Amino acid sequence: MIDDGEADWKIIVIDVTDRWAQELNDVADVERLLPGTVSAVREWFRTYKIPDGKPPNEFGLDEKCMHRSYAMQIVGETHHAWRRLVTTAAQIDKLHLPSLADIVDFEHDAQATDLFCPELQPITSAPTSAEDEDEEAPAQDGMDVQNQEGNIEF
Repeated sequence: MIDDGEADWKIIVIDVTDRWAQELNDVADVERLLPGTVSAVREWFRTYKIPDGKPPNEFGLDEKCMHRSYAMQIVGETHHAWRRLVTTAAQIDKLHLPSLADIVDFEHDAQATDLFCPELQPITSAPTSAEDEDEEAPAQDGMDVQNQEGNIEF
């Protein structure tokens, strides 16, 4: 989504306890099993600020909802940018960021980052959506692991 002229990524997810969770692993599954849902979500994001007097939001990527592997690359790139920011914040006087000591489980996050967000190569080819793919992107093992308390673990 483009919000006030800037990219504003939206990630659509499903709770692992939802009755559809086992069947919905990528946007193609949503389109196949729940037709119209992706379009309804897009229209909500397009119009939700209109009651506040703002114009409708716009979308990039030809208004396509991108497949899981594309979304995970964006998540990985964003997470690496956040880690670089918080680890160098002490060197930047004008930024107000929490200290690393105040970030819960920051060292555990480093391990999860290495496992699930390896340094990624820039996207060099035109993005494709699941609607354009002949095959579904493979599910990424370990991404939807539920612990005993019902929380998602990475």
